[in-house]
Amino acid sequence: MSRWVKQEYEGVLAFIFIAIATFIPWNVTIANVDGISIYSLRWWIAELRYIPAITELENWYWIHEIIALESGQSGEIGYLIWAAGTALFIPALLIGAALLFKEETISERYPIHLIAGGLLTGCGAIYLAANIYWMLNGIPGTYAPIGAIFYLIMGGFLLTNRVGTTPKPDQETTDSDEPDTVDEPEIPTEPETELND
Repeated sequence: MSRWVKQEYEGVLAFIFIAIATFIPWNVTIANVDGISIYSLRWWIAELRYIPAITELENWYWIHEIIALESGQSGEIGYLIWAAGTALFIPALLIGAALLFKEETISERYPIHLIAGGLLTGCGAIYLAANIYWMLNGIPGTYAPIGAIFYLIMGGFLLTNRVGTTPKPDQETTDSDEPDTVDEPEIPTEPETELND
């Protein structure tokens, strides 16, 4: 099986995937509590919450603020799972920043497709777990793990980029046009004898 992309482009692709994962929300939620609609967008580091009926409330929460706000609520464990995913995403961010400046060097020294792919896949799985927990135990609503699915796709793309490929051994350069020559065996000759009169 051939690679999705050439090996020399793996570092660039990993950087692009990490950048996308940084800016897309991993979860979109439309919930309803006592007839009040709550719209939420969740990124790895923060949540944007919009409640049309209560506009005076603060709408932007950093992850530590939303965990404190939801403490003791039915969805608290889901937020703790989200925090675990964020802890795993931070190393991916550091790798992305390093690739921005030293992509060629890092790609040559480390299996960046495995490292970045593993981190993105792990984050996607954890975020998906948080989404499922909220679906089962949170307030009623629609929970769409849009970004989490993209995390899994991007991570899986990187992880499987070399599956089934085997490096080709270096072949010595030979002139294939010339036929192989076989050394003919030497036929021994009898020594000449002098004839005496």
